[in-house]
Amino acid sequence: MLVELPEDVNPNNDEWLTVSGKLETIYYQPFKKTIPYLKVTSWETISPPEDPYVYRQY
Repeated sequence: MLVELPEDVNPNNDEWLTVSGKLETIYYQPFKKTIPYLKVTSWETISPPEDPYVYRQY
């Protein structure tokens, strides 16, 4: 999902955040469609999960 962070938030690579915000929509030119995105209003740095990967189920 597309996420819009406030300008003063610059997470490092491999840094995990938990965020809250408001779902909004924006016209996304590469898809030529309106898509949802999360406009972040609060955030907190967290420890990485034990297994940080997503696996596809077949």
